[in-house]
Parts: sequence; C-alpha cells; structure tokens
Amino acid sequence: MPNNNSQEYENSTRKILNDDRIRPYLDLNRIEAEKCLFPGKKTGTGWEADAFGYDLDGGLVLIECKHYKKDRLNQNQVGGFAYTIQDVGAKRGIIVTTFGLQSGAIKVAKAENITLIRLDYNSTDKNFTVHLVNRAVIQITDQFNSISFSPGIARIKKYSQEELLKRIHEDSTRENPEIK
Repeated sequence: MPNNNSQEYENSTRKILNDDRIRPYLDLNRIEAEKCLFPGKKTGTGWEADAFGYDLDGGLVLIECKHYKKDRLNQNQVGGFAYTIQDVGAKRGIIVTTFGLQSGAIKVAKAENITLIRLDYNSTDKNFTVHLVNRAVIQITDQFNSISFSPGIARIKKYSQEELLKRIHEDSTRENPEIK
C-alpha cells in the first residue's frame, strides 16, 4: 500500500535508511526508529528530528523527511534545517524528500554538509526506490508500479513480481541475445 501521508512516509523512511543495503552509503552505524526532541545549545529551545543516527565516529546525524507531492524544497527550508543541526550540535544532516531541492537549496545543503536522498512518493518499507548521490537502490516484493519514460511522457503500470521479472528477462534477452 503506498504512503499517502507524512507519518507513514517517515516510518518507512526510518526502516529503509536502517536497511543494511542503504545504511553503509550514508556512513551511519545505526538509525534510531523514533522521532526525538533535541535541546538547542544556543537557543535552549527543543528541535524535533524525524529520525536520527550516529555516524561511524559516533557523531550525531539528524534526519529530516519531507513528503511532498510536487514541490522541491527551497533554500529557506534547508537553511532552517541547517540551523537546527548547528543549534543541536549535530555533526551533519540528511534530508529525505520526494522531489529534491531547488537550486538555492542545493547550495545551502552543500555548504552545510547536508546529504540529499530522494525516496519516491509512494515508497513503503517493502517496495521502494531510493536515489542516493551516485546510486539508486530499488526493492520490490509482490507488486511494483513500473515507470517508463519517453521525452515529455511518463507511463506507470502495475505488474506482479512474476510479470515484472519476466518482462525484465525479455528485455535483457532482446538487447543481449547471448543472455538465456
């Protein structure tokens, strides 16, 4: 069942980022599975993190999840998260979003050591597509929404896992006849 609300998206994100296939690319030892309130060192206010983890050296890493249907995060949103990281005293941050960042937000993220991860809008902890900096990780189970692209056109179809694997094999053998 696809994620249709932010809470489900956050819960799925925590599980996905803790997956042994994903976590090593983030240089994290572990990710805690609950939201947490961190005290601000300078402001004295409490800052909520959607998730958090610890890097390989034990440094705190805050994780922010944004489940938007169509909007990229802007620089003010990323700047606000950067301030949260600074005030809490975390080593760095990770933003998980469905649509990425606007150009100004990318500049802020790079300057403030914030990692961007795109997790598709309908991802669940069972079926997901994670886009890391130089890599994508896809997990499918019983049913997967196939996505195909042509210039200016996107088409989505539902296939059972068996049908999807059959189609992948057919495409592979058509393009590479030596594969049987």
